[in-house]
Amino acid sequence: MAYLARSKKEDLVVLAEELGLTVKKELKVKQLHKLITESSSYDEEFTRELLGSIKEEREKKEQREKEEREQKEHREKEEREKKEQQREKKEQHEKEEREKKEEREERERERARAFELQKLELEVRAASAHPVESRHIPDQPAKIRMHDVMPRFNPKEDDVSLFLVLFERQARIMNIPAENQVAQLISLLPPDTVQLIAKEPEEDAKKY
Repeated sequence: MAYLARSKKEDLVVLAEELGLTVKKELKVKQLHKLITESSSYDEEFTRELLGSIKEEREKKEQREKEEREQKEHREKEEREKKEQQREKKEQHEKEEREKKEEREERERERARAFELQKLELEVRAASAHPVESRHIPDQPAKIRMHDVMPRFNPKEDDVSLFLVLFERQARIMNIPAENQVAQLISLLPPDTVQLIAKEPEEDAKKY
């Protein structure tokens, strides 16, 4: 009966039920041994073969369940990897689209600045083309003021850096002294900006 001692309780329970015996859940392994071997229909050879079949069937079932678990885990792993790849691909695509958009916007800004600079230069050039004899004579004051040759600064449309570059260039052409440039610049600025300058100390307000 050593074959019974080497068997699992679950196999012994099935064996006893196959032999038509009533099995209580609280029975232990040794009690199952006794129940089986002391039954009136006990036949060692038959019982051994039946137990072997029960064990084999259980092991096959466990193997199938193991394979099914592994296959399920493999499918779930592949699905996770697929979703991760899709997420990374989506993020990469969105990143590339953002970069392309930023590049397009930067090119648009560059074109707008270039256009604005060209526009201001043309306006200054057109205004400077009018004959002003005293403009080229350093020792004589200019007979025209800066607002006669440059458009007023529009903060909503004009680029302040480009505007100041053109102002400085025109100031040199007109030979306007540095101490007089602020006064000329004020004539081209909007009222709210002029009010801010007016609040500065007199000495600071004269510094271009």
